[in-house]
Amino acid sequence: MRRLEMLKAREILRLKHEVGLSLREIGKACNCGKSTVSEILTRAEKAGISWPIDLSDKKN
Repeated sequence: MRRLEMLKAREILRLKHEVGLSLREIGKACNCGKSTVSEILTRAEKAGISWPIDLSDKKN
């Protein structure tokens, strides 16, 4: 994915899990369709990605 798409995916995850918006509301906020929002959330779930995203490469 391009950087812009990754930022959009991150924002979709944030809006869903932190703010609690519906797919339609997230789509409006991110300027994409609700099917795109649904696809990104499904892919994130399958990949084991949730919110908040831990972006550090440090091991505990």
